[in-house]
Amino acid sequence: MSNDEFYLSNDTGRLVDDILVMFIAGMETIQISTTNVIQHLIEEPDMKKRLLDETEAVLLEAEKTNLVEGLTAEMVENFNFTRNCFYEALRMDAPTSVSGAASFSEDVKIGKVNFTKDIGFTLMIFLMHMDPDEWIFPKQFLPDRFDSNSEYYLRPDQTKRSPLTFNPFLGGKRVCLGKSFAEITVRHTLPLLFHFLDFEFAEANQKYTPYHMA
Repeated sequence: MSNDEFYLSNDTGRLVDDILVMFIAGMETIQISTTNVIQHLIEEPDMKKRLLDETEAVLLEAEKTNLVEGLTAEMVENFNFTRNCFYEALRMDAPTSVSGAASFSEDVKIGKVNFTKDIGFTLMIFLMHMDPDEWIFPKQFLPDRFDSNSEYYLRPDQTKRSPLTFNPFLGGKRVCLGKSFAEITVRHTLPLLFHFLDFEFAEANQKYTPYHMA
């Protein structure tokens, strides 16, 4: 590909790079977070039941024709609890616990912090995601944190949580290219996995522990 004239011409090469990064980043995120969701739902059978209650009727209807082709994006769009399970797995175990290094092109002050030009900094994503001032019971797997009707949607003091406290994909110009791909895909894959398979730990001592809590 690197020797292909079409790939090397104008901005086409960069576009191909972006598309490849989107799928690679999205698939890595899906693989890791799907495993984490499965582990959490083994430990939380009530939440597994909620996921099945949300998805099974739709899957059974699609299965009457062709489940793979019949399960459309429109059909899974309202799988909100499924999405929230994915988000909560990302919160507890973000695909990247620390962001890549960045710097400002000029001196900048954000709040009380002074950032000097060209001095590198990173974002500690796992600390944001476990901040007890922002999250109720941060060490617990609670998908309802992402349901605006839930008591867990707010801070412990019942004020609105900062949108910057959930950053598994970062944001702005640095947002992960695989974000939308991952969010759409898991609404298909997680329901299908739990429709066809049941999961259990091979050994009782395999209880899940997030990497930053081990």
